[in-house]
Amino acid sequence: MDTQEASLKVIQELQGAVFKMMTSDRSRNRSTANNSPEVVTSAKLDAIHARLLQLEMKIDSKPSYPQALALGVASSGIFNAALQLWNSVRQSTSSSNSS
Repeated sequence: MDTQEASLKVIQELQGAVFKMMTSDRSRNRSTANNSPEVVTSAKLDAIHARLLQLEMKIDSKPSYPQALALGVASSGIFNAALQLWNSVRQSTSSSNSS
């Protein structure tokens, strides 16, 4: 599944969850004396908004495929440079000890 298909699936599931949340337990909400339906609906929308923000932050924090590939290439280059540096230091110390 590619990124666009996954995004569409998440959006469809979220729309379904919002619809279910908004339409569920209407009779229970109407019988509540202290909370009007508008207050309950507002609280539900606030909860949904908070969850969507958390999901968006999680999605934004994960690297995409090109970013992950670039990180892999960069880390490989850094590792090779460190290995060459280590070999150079080892050779220079071994030549100093043999003199």
